[in-house]
Amino acid sequence: MINNFEDNIKDLLSQDIKIPDSVLSKAELAFEQIRYSEDVKTTKFKEFKRQSIAAVAVICVLSLTVFGGSAFALIRALFSDKGIQNAVENGYVQSSLGNVVKDNGVAISVDDIVVDKTKMAVSFTLNFDDKSKLRNVSDILLGLTIKDYKGIIIEEDGNADSVVRGLFSKIDASQKEKGELKYYLEMYSTSGEITGIDNVIIDINSVNLFEEDKGKNIENINGNWKFSLKLDDKFTESKEIKFRAENKSDIIEIVSAKMLPTGMSIECIVNKPVDENIINKINLIDEQGNIYIPSPIASIDSISNNRNVIKLTFDATLFQSKDKLIMRIRDIYGKNEEIRLVKE
Repeated sequence: MINNFEDNIKDLLSQDIKIPDSVLSKAELAFEQIRYSEDVKTTKFKEFKRQSIAAVAVICVLSLTVFGGSAFALIRALFSDKGIQNAVENGYVQSSLGNVVKDNGVAISVDDIVVDKTKMAVSFTLNFDDKSKLRNVSDILLGLTIKDYKGIIIEEDGNADSVVRGLFSKIDASQKEKGELKYYLEMYSTSGEITGIDNVIIDINSVNLFEEDKGKNIENINGNWKFSLKLDDKFTESKEIKFRAENKSDIIEIVSAKMLPTGMSIECIVNKPVDENIINKINLIDEQGNIYIPSPIASIDSISNNRNVIKLTFDATLFQSKDKLIMRIRDIYGKNEEIRLVKE
């Protein structure tokens, strides 16, 4: 199971990466393009918002298969993060928000939203009056700000104090001949700072279009698309399950381990110098042998005595009712480390 994942990583890393010039010009921002398909383009990037935090992109193998005929199944398939997929599959999503705002020939609606402490996922539909604008489009980026009613900035491009530490986006362009695009945005807070949010304001100021297969910015459509959304109580009342380490390691110390609706959040200290490559070596294994990989964004923070604090989330969710897990770190200082995690 894990061998196939590693083979996919090697294959993807051997490919050339194309990065739009307009994205490269953004302050402290870099992203890696992972996969193209004829109708759906997926983009993953890592963002450095503070000097002490490095957001590390971990390659995931994505599937857009639609399971069954339910609305939840459709939404589940179109989000890429497997933890978010599992949350949606279990009804942890707010859909049919009914907000449509039109400006400068583009109508935008917010379709679905998922929120817990570590992740926020939002899906949008964009309809263009001038369908010809989409003829050569294979990707878009929305210039946006997301905040709550208290004024806390959840995401704002270029704002180092925003809660989100990294983003992942993709589009579905299968209906572009009809003037329609779907845009899926997944945001990550490795420190679990997306808390107590019952209302959100999404303010979009630009729709940036990129040319097919060339990564060239072909048009920026400026406008004012603003949405005020009241969130369901399930997001503020969501539970978490705490785990503790059953054994000790000289190299790895578990600070906290919490299972949330969209994934398992783990903070640990590595007592020896490591770099970002360690993220690719960590996974969780349950009692049935299922392997859970980290979500796309993790953080590494250097502390005293050449140690590092690592914060990451895995795609094991509280809906899967796990009592025991093993956190395995492969080939760290010449050996494999395993930490047994048990539910408190």
